[in-house]
Order: sequence, then structure tokens, then C-alpha cells
Amino acid sequence: MYRRTFFVVFICVLFPATLVMAQISTAPPEVAAKIKEMGKHLSPEIIGHTAHHYVLLHGNVDRSGVKVTKDEKYGSDERHKLDVYVPSEKASSPMPILVFVIGGGFVGGNKSTPSIPFYDNIGFYFAKRGILTIIINYRLAPKHKWPAGTEDVAGALTWVRKNGEKFGGDTNRIFVMGYSSGGAHVASYIFQEEFQLKEGDGLCGAILMSGVYDPAVFPAPLYYGEDKSKYPSMAPIKYVEGRKIPIFIIFAEFDPYFFEGQTSDLFQALCQRDKACPTIKQLIGHNHVSQVFHIGTADESIGPDIVEFIRTRGPLSK
Repeated sequence: MYRRTFFVVFICVLFPATLVMAQISTAPPEVAAKIKEMGKHLSPEIIGHTAHHYVLLHGNVDRSGVKVTKDEKYGSDERHKLDVYVPSEKASSPMPILVFVIGGGFVGGNKSTPSIPFYDNIGFYFAKRGILTIIINYRLAPKHKWPAGTEDVAGALTWVRKNGEKFGGDTNRIFVMGYSSGGAHVASYIFQEEFQLKEGDGLCGAILMSGVYDPAVFPAPLYYGEDKSKYPSMAPIKYVEGRKIPIFIIFAEFDPYFFEGQTSDLFQALCQRDKACPTIKQLIGHNHVSQVFHIGTADESIGPDIVEFIRTRGPLSK
């Protein structure tokens, strides 16, 4: 951990950056203590315990003022569905669009679950701040292996380009955010040009939250397959010399070490590529799942920074 943190600071001394280094969680002390006690572990039990605490924190959150359209189809598979979150009050001008790609370890995850606020919290939070927000499901391993997730990001973006305007969105100001395995799919899409929409996707920036950027370091054979000799061709970090768009990297203090390492390696590669570092933020007091679960509660560890990242970036020059 200390080597990684020192490295990030060292790189940023060498390469000037728009950089936010850390933000301390403002979760209630008893919740913060539980998160710290869980440490840098990730298991179904840890996820369940963390979710329990944050379900309670979301209990009194006001979710009025947002219209939700559920289960829009963007492809032929039963998982090719997305939810659209739009402010109830019509905006005076087309809104930026945020496409959120969920996590789930490549084998699970749902864009919303009845009686549980995740990942609805993402849609409500950003829609209430004037950002048309779309949350997608994608095909899962082991039935669907690489590059299915990347292809589904492209499929969702195709749907957004065709339908975003009717929901009040600006299809030339699209941002894509990927979390955990969703971060792997987003990174693959934004760096590996073979998967990108040839007619243009309107992307103005990407937010990568504790993603997987090199399967050789984070083996997930159910998705990437057993043949490790193919992993370099599947690794987004090997393609950073491709497309260049603004990137915001996010990770948590209590991320498992392998996620922390993936983040550091991608950050280093982008710093060296651009001779200037991308925006990066570490969420102190959060673990791998609370960094997402807290959004929409009174804890504003990362939400305002993502909003600013989106609002301050217009369409890229062609």
C-alpha cells in the first residue's frame, strides 16, 4: 500500500496534473468504524455487511424530482436492458449524459433490485443534479466471455446516440463510468479502438472506479478464459496510446491490494503517455463497495467531483 501511495505522489511531482489526492469519508462514525474493521478484504460477506449499513443510510433519502424509465432494450440478449433517470422538471437545454456500467465480478450484478437502493442511488443522485443518467446491465460470464462486456458498452452507447435526445440529453456530451468489472469493460471500450463506434459515440470523458485493466494481474478465467497467452491482447492498459479523452480515476482506501495495484499501474501509464497525470482521487474510509453505495447519502466523498468533471467538459473537437 505504501509503495503504491508513494509512487502516485512521485509521479505527480514529475508530471503536473489536475489532481485530487484524497477525500475523507463523512459516513457516521459507527459505519466508518465498521468499514475500517473489515479492512482491505472483499467477499460476499463483506459486500453484504457493507450493503446492510448503507441501506439504512439511504432510508431517508429524498428521491423525488426524478422520472425513471425501466428496462429499455438496447440489444437482443435478455441482459441487454438499461434504466434511464431524468429530472422531472424539463431542463432549459440538453443535459450531459452519464452511462454507468455496474460491477459484479464479471458473473453477476443488476442495475436495480427491488427494496435495495443500489444501483438506483447512482441514477437518482446524478439526475437530481441535471445529468441524464443511464444504468446498464450487460451479458455475464461464464456464458459470455471477453469481449462481450466491451461489446455491450458499445451497444448501450449506440442506443444512447439514437435515443438520448428524446429524454432531453445532449448526445455530443456523453460520459461513461465503469465500476469494478464494469470499469474493465469501460476501459476496454475507451482504449481499444476496434470496439468503438465507427460513426462516433459522443464521448467527452470517462470515469474509472476501481476497475480491472490487466487480466494477467487480476485473473478472471470465467470471463477472460484459461489461455493466459491471450491476456495481453485483452488488457486495456496495453492500448493507452490509442484514443485520448479526459479520464477521472477513483479508488478506495480499503480496496483490495490487487485493485489498488491496477489503479496505480493505469495511472502511471497515462501519466507517462500524456506527460501530465489524469485526475485521480482516493476515498479515505471507504472500501471497494462503499465507494459506490455511499453516493446519494449525506456523505459527499465523490459525487460532487464527478458532477464537476462532467459539467466542466463540453464536446471534444473532432
